[in-house]
Amino acid sequence: MLVDKNQFSIVRCDHCGFYYLNPRPDIKEMEKYYPKFYYNTDIEKESLLKKNQKILKRKYSKVKEYLPCKVLEIGAQKGEFLYYLKMKNPMAVVSGIDLDDSIPNLYKMDIKYGYAWDFNFAPESFQIIVMWEVLEHIHELNSLMRLLSDWLSSDGILIVSVPNFRSVNKLLMRTEDIPRHLYMFTPKTIKQFVSKFNLEVFRIDHVRSIFPNTAKEYLVFLFKKIILRKNWDDIVIEYNHPEREKGNFLILLIRIFDRLITVPFQSILNILGFSSNMTVFIRKRNEDK
Repeated sequence: MLVDKNQFSIVRCDHCGFYYLNPRPDIKEMEKYYPKFYYNTDIEKESLLKKNQKILKRKYSKVKEYLPCKVLEIGAQKGEFLYYLKMKNPMAVVSGIDLDDSIPNLYKMDIKYGYAWDFNFAPESFQIIVMWEVLEHIHELNSLMRLLSDWLSSDGILIVSVPNFRSVNKLLMRTEDIPRHLYMFTPKTIKQFVSKFNLEVFRIDHVRSIFPNTAKEYLVFLFKKIILRKNWDDIVIEYNHPEREKGNFLILLIRIFDRLITVPFQSILNILGFSSNMTVFIRKRNEDK
Protein backbone atom coordinates (compact mmCIF):
# COMPACT_ATOMS: atom_id res chain seq x y z
CA MET A 1 0.00 0.00 0.00
CA LEU A 2 1.35 3.43 -0.98
CA VAL A 3 0.99 6.07 1.76
CA ASP A 4 2.64 9.49 1.65
CA LYS A 5 4.94 8.25 -1.16
CA ASN A 6 6.09 5.35 1.06
CA GLN A 7 5.37 1.74 0.19
CA PHE A 8 4.09 -0.38 3.08
CA SER A 9 3.31 -4.07 2.99
CA ILE A 10 1.50 -6.40 5.37
CA VAL A 11 3.55 -9.58 5.72
CA ARG A 12 2.91 -12.89 7.48
CA CYS A 13 5.35 -14.79 9.65
CA ASP A 14 5.89 -18.25 8.14
CA HIS A 15 6.43 -19.73 11.60
CA CYS A 16 3.47 -18.43 13.65
CA GLY A 17 1.16 -16.78 11.10
CA PHE A 18 1.39 -13.34 12.76
CA TYR A 19 0.67 -10.36 10.45
CA TYR A 20 2.65 -7.13 10.72
CA LEU A 21 3.64 -4.03 8.77
CA ASN A 22 6.91 -4.09 6.87
CA PRO A 23 8.72 -1.75 6.62
CA ARG A 24 7.56 -0.03 9.79
CA PRO A 25 8.04 3.71 10.46
CA ASP A 26 10.04 4.38 13.62
CA ILE A 27 8.45 6.15 16.59
CA LYS A 28 9.69 9.60 15.54
CA GLU A 29 8.52 9.17 11.96
CA MET A 30 5.07 8.06 13.14
CA GLU A 31 4.33 11.52 14.51
CA LYS A 32 3.42 12.81 11.05
CA TYR A 33 0.77 10.12 10.73
CA TYR A 34 -0.98 11.37 13.88
CA PRO A 35 -1.81 15.01 13.05
CA LYS A 36 -3.90 17.11 15.42
CA PHE A 37 -7.19 16.41 13.67
CA TYR A 38 -6.69 12.65 14.19
CA TYR A 39 -7.59 13.14 17.87
CA ASN A 40 -10.36 15.67 17.22
CA THR A 41 -8.93 17.92 19.95
CA ASP A 42 -11.33 20.79 19.32
CA ILE A 43 -14.43 18.89 20.47
CA GLU A 44 -16.18 19.94 23.70
CA LYS A 45 -16.78 17.46 26.50
CA GLU A 46 -20.59 17.47 26.26
CA SER A 47 -20.41 16.91 22.50
CA LEU A 48 -17.91 14.08 22.93
CA LEU A 49 -20.14 12.23 25.39
CA LYS A 50 -23.13 12.64 23.10
CA LYS A 51 -21.22 11.55 20.01
CA ASN A 52 -19.74 8.46 21.69
CA GLN A 53 -22.73 7.54 23.86
CA LYS A 54 -23.34 4.16 22.22
CA ILE A 55 -19.65 3.27 22.15
CA LEU A 56 -19.18 4.23 25.81
CA LYS A 57 -22.21 2.15 26.75
CA ARG A 58 -20.78 -0.85 24.91
CA LYS A 59 -17.38 -0.43 26.54
CA TYR A 60 -18.96 -0.23 29.98
CA SER A 61 -20.95 -3.40 29.29
CA LYS A 62 -17.64 -5.29 28.95
CA VAL A 63 -16.36 -4.30 32.39
CA LYS A 64 -19.41 -3.82 34.61
CA GLU A 65 -19.63 -7.41 35.85
CA TYR A 66 -16.12 -7.09 37.35
CA LEU A 67 -16.73 -3.77 39.16
CA PRO A 68 -16.09 -2.10 41.53
CA CYS A 69 -12.31 -2.41 41.48
CA LYS A 70 -9.16 -0.63 40.30
CA VAL A 71 -9.22 0.05 36.57
CA LEU A 72 -6.40 1.19 34.28
CA GLU A 73 -7.02 2.34 30.71
CA ILE A 74 -4.11 2.31 28.25
CA GLY A 75 -4.76 4.99 25.63
CA ALA A 76 -7.11 7.09 27.78
CA GLN A 77 -7.16 10.02 25.31
CA LYS A 78 -9.59 12.67 26.60
CA GLY A 79 -10.71 10.60 29.59
CA GLU A 80 -14.26 10.04 28.36
CA PHE A 81 -14.42 6.32 29.15
CA LEU A 82 -12.93 6.75 32.63
CA TYR A 83 -15.43 9.52 33.30
CA TYR A 84 -18.35 7.43 32.02
CA LEU A 85 -17.27 4.42 34.08
CA LYS A 86 -16.94 6.55 37.20
CA MET A 87 -20.41 8.00 36.67
CA LYS A 88 -21.87 4.52 36.36
CA ASN A 89 -19.88 3.00 39.22
CA PRO A 90 -18.64 5.66 41.68
CA MET A 91 -16.87 3.05 43.84
CA ALA A 92 -14.47 2.13 41.04
CA VAL A 93 -10.94 3.59 41.24
CA VAL A 94 -9.96 4.65 37.72
CA SER A 95 -6.75 5.91 36.11
CA GLY A 96 -5.26 6.04 32.65
CA ILE A 97 -2.10 6.36 30.58
CA ASP A 98 -1.77 8.17 27.27
CA LEU A 99 1.31 8.97 25.25
CA ASP A 100 0.26 12.39 23.97
CA ASP A 101 -0.16 15.18 26.55
CA SER A 102 -1.46 17.53 23.84
CA ILE A 103 -4.79 15.68 23.92
CA PRO A 104 -7.04 17.65 26.31
CA ASN A 105 -8.06 15.88 29.53
CA LEU A 106 -11.63 17.11 29.22
CA TYR A 107 -12.96 15.48 32.38
CA LYS A 108 -9.94 16.05 34.66
CA MET A 109 -9.39 12.33 35.19
CA ASP A 110 -6.26 10.75 36.64
CA ILE A 111 -4.31 10.36 33.39
CA LYS A 112 -0.52 10.01 33.28
CA TYR A 113 1.36 10.95 30.12
CA GLY A 114 4.25 9.02 28.62
CA TYR A 115 5.10 5.44 27.70
CA ALA A 116 3.73 2.73 29.97
CA TRP A 117 7.25 1.72 31.01
CA ASP A 118 7.82 5.24 32.36
CA PHE A 119 5.58 4.40 35.35
CA ASN A 120 6.34 2.15 38.29
CA PHE A 121 3.06 0.61 39.32
CA ALA A 122 3.39 -2.16 41.89
CA PRO A 123 2.82 -5.73 40.71
CA GLU A 124 -0.84 -6.78 40.65
CA SER A 125 -2.04 -3.17 41.05
CA PHE A 126 -5.15 -3.47 38.86
CA GLN A 127 -8.11 -5.83 38.64
CA ILE A 128 -9.10 -4.54 35.19
CA ILE A 129 -6.86 -3.18 32.43
CA VAL A 130 -8.51 -2.06 29.19
CA MET A 131 -7.21 -1.08 25.76
CA TRP A 132 -9.71 0.00 23.13
CA GLU A 133 -8.18 -0.22 19.62
CA VAL A 134 -4.70 0.57 20.97
CA LEU A 135 -2.64 -2.62 20.82
CA GLU A 136 -2.23 -2.55 17.04
CA HIS A 137 -0.57 0.91 17.28
CA ILE A 138 2.16 0.00 19.81
CA HIS A 139 5.78 -0.22 18.65
CA GLU A 140 7.20 -2.00 21.71
CA LEU A 141 4.51 -4.64 21.85
CA ASN A 142 6.38 -7.22 23.92
CA SER A 143 7.55 -4.66 26.49
CA LEU A 144 4.01 -3.41 26.99
CA MET A 145 2.53 -6.88 27.41
CA ARG A 146 5.14 -7.84 30.00
CA LEU A 147 4.19 -4.76 32.00
CA LEU A 148 0.47 -5.40 31.76
CA SER A 149 0.92 -9.00 32.84
CA ASP A 150 2.89 -7.76 35.84
CA TRP A 151 0.37 -5.04 36.76
CA LEU A 152 -2.65 -7.33 36.42
CA SER A 153 -3.83 -8.98 39.63
CA SER A 154 -3.92 -12.77 39.84
CA ASP A 155 -7.71 -12.72 39.40
CA GLY A 156 -7.73 -9.70 37.08
CA ILE A 157 -9.01 -9.26 33.54
CA LEU A 158 -7.26 -7.62 30.59
CA ILE A 159 -9.85 -6.50 28.03
CA VAL A 160 -8.52 -5.64 24.59
CA SER A 161 -10.47 -4.46 21.55
CA VAL A 162 -8.60 -4.89 18.27
CA PRO A 163 -9.45 -4.95 14.55
CA ASN A 164 -10.06 -8.48 13.29
CA PHE A 165 -7.78 -9.15 10.33
CA ARG A 166 -9.91 -12.22 9.58
CA SER A 167 -12.88 -9.98 8.74
CA VAL A 168 -14.22 -9.63 5.22
CA ASN A 169 -13.66 -5.86 5.42
CA LYS A 170 -9.95 -6.33 6.05
CA LEU A 171 -9.34 -9.22 3.67
CA LEU A 172 -11.38 -8.00 0.71
CA MET A 173 -11.74 -4.25 1.12
CA ARG A 174 -8.20 -3.59 2.42
CA THR A 175 -9.48 -1.18 5.07
CA GLU A 176 -6.54 -1.56 7.46
CA ASP A 177 -5.34 1.83 8.76
CA ILE A 178 -1.84 1.81 7.31
CA PRO A 179 0.73 2.76 8.60
CA ARG A 180 -0.85 3.57 11.98
CA HIS A 181 -1.71 -0.11 12.45
CA LEU A 182 1.59 -1.89 12.92
CA TYR A 183 0.18 -5.34 13.76
CA MET A 184 -2.86 -7.22 12.50
CA PHE A 185 -4.55 -9.73 14.79
CA THR A 186 -6.80 -12.71 14.18
CA PRO A 187 -8.43 -14.79 16.93
CA LYS A 188 -5.73 -17.43 16.50
CA THR A 189 -2.73 -15.09 16.52
CA ILE A 190 -3.81 -13.01 19.52
CA LYS A 191 -4.19 -16.23 21.54
CA GLN A 192 -0.69 -17.26 20.51
CA PHE A 193 0.71 -13.81 21.24
CA VAL A 194 -0.60 -13.33 24.80
CA SER A 195 0.46 -16.86 25.78
CA LYS A 196 4.08 -15.64 25.74
CA PHE A 197 3.35 -13.49 28.81
CA ASN A 198 1.74 -16.03 31.14
CA LEU A 199 -1.68 -14.95 29.87
CA GLU A 200 -4.55 -16.77 28.20
CA VAL A 201 -7.59 -15.75 26.18
CA PHE A 202 -10.78 -17.10 27.73
CA ARG A 203 -13.36 -15.31 25.59
CA ILE A 204 -13.59 -13.43 22.30
CA ASP A 205 -16.70 -11.36 21.64
CA HIS A 206 -17.56 -10.84 17.97
CA VAL A 207 -21.30 -10.27 18.18
CA ARG A 208 -21.60 -7.53 20.82
CA SER A 209 -18.82 -5.44 19.35
CA ILE A 210 -17.85 -2.05 20.81
CA PHE A 211 -17.37 -0.29 17.50
CA PRO A 212 -19.88 -0.34 14.64
CA ASN A 213 -19.56 -3.61 12.79
CA THR A 214 -21.47 -2.70 9.66
CA ALA A 215 -20.04 -1.92 6.26
CA LYS A 216 -21.45 1.60 6.54
CA GLU A 217 -18.25 3.50 7.09
CA TYR A 218 -16.43 1.32 4.59
CA LEU A 219 -19.01 2.00 1.91
CA VAL A 220 -18.72 5.71 2.62
CA PHE A 221 -14.94 5.40 2.57
CA LEU A 222 -14.93 3.60 -0.78
CA PHE A 223 -17.32 6.13 -2.27
CA LYS A 224 -15.17 9.06 -1.15
CA LYS A 225 -11.90 7.37 -2.06
CA ILE A 226 -12.81 5.90 -5.44
CA ILE A 227 -15.58 8.16 -6.75
CA LEU A 228 -14.74 11.50 -5.11
CA ARG A 229 -10.97 10.75 -5.07
CA LYS A 230 -10.47 12.21 -1.60
CA ASN A 231 -7.40 11.39 0.45
CA TRP A 232 -7.53 9.51 3.77
CA ASP A 233 -6.85 12.55 5.95
CA ASP A 234 -9.77 14.49 4.49
CA ILE A 235 -12.04 11.50 5.06
CA VAL A 236 -10.97 11.34 8.73
CA ILE A 237 -11.71 15.05 9.19
CA GLU A 238 -15.20 14.58 7.74
CA TYR A 239 -15.79 11.57 9.98
CA ASN A 240 -14.92 13.68 13.03
CA HIS A 241 -17.16 16.49 11.80
CA PRO A 242 -20.33 14.78 10.51
CA GLU A 243 -22.13 18.13 10.42
CA ARG A 244 -20.16 18.89 7.26
CA GLU A 245 -22.00 16.10 5.46
CA LYS A 246 -25.51 17.35 6.22
CA GLY A 247 -27.45 17.74 3.01
CA ASN A 248 -25.20 15.34 1.07
CA PHE A 249 -27.85 13.24 -0.67
CA LEU A 250 -25.43 10.60 -2.01
CA ILE A 251 -23.93 9.90 1.43
CA LEU A 252 -27.44 9.63 2.85
CA LEU A 253 -28.39 7.07 0.19
CA ILE A 254 -25.31 4.97 0.98
CA ARG A 255 -26.21 4.89 4.66
CA ILE A 256 -29.82 3.95 3.90
CA PHE A 257 -28.55 1.12 1.72
CA ASP A 258 -26.27 0.05 4.58
CA ARG A 259 -29.15 -0.21 7.04
CA LEU A 260 -31.30 -2.19 4.62
CA ILE A 261 -28.72 -4.57 3.19
CA THR A 262 -25.37 -4.70 4.91
CA VAL A 263 -26.42 -4.68 8.58
CA PRO A 264 -28.16 -8.11 8.40
CA PHE A 265 -25.28 -9.47 6.30
CA GLN A 266 -22.70 -8.21 8.78
CA SER A 267 -24.67 -9.72 11.68
CA ILE A 268 -24.25 -13.15 10.11
CA LEU A 269 -20.53 -12.53 9.60
CA ASN A 270 -20.20 -11.53 13.27
CA ILE A 271 -21.77 -14.80 14.43
CA LEU A 272 -19.33 -16.70 12.21
CA GLY A 273 -16.34 -14.84 13.72
CA PHE A 274 -15.70 -12.49 10.79
CA SER A 275 -16.50 -9.27 12.68
CA SER A 276 -14.64 -6.08 11.81
CA ASN A 277 -13.24 -5.89 15.33
CA MET A 278 -13.23 -8.18 18.34
CA THR A 279 -13.18 -7.76 22.10
CA VAL A 280 -10.70 -10.15 23.68
CA PHE A 281 -10.90 -11.15 27.36
CA ILE A 282 -7.57 -12.20 28.83
CA ARG A 283 -6.51 -13.51 32.26
CA LYS A 284 -3.39 -14.83 33.89
CA ARG A 285 -2.72 -18.47 33.11
CA ASN A 286 -3.26 -20.92 35.93
CA GLU A 287 0.01 -22.81 36.17
CA ASP A 288 -1.65 -25.56 38.24
CA LYS A 289 -3.78 -26.69 35.31
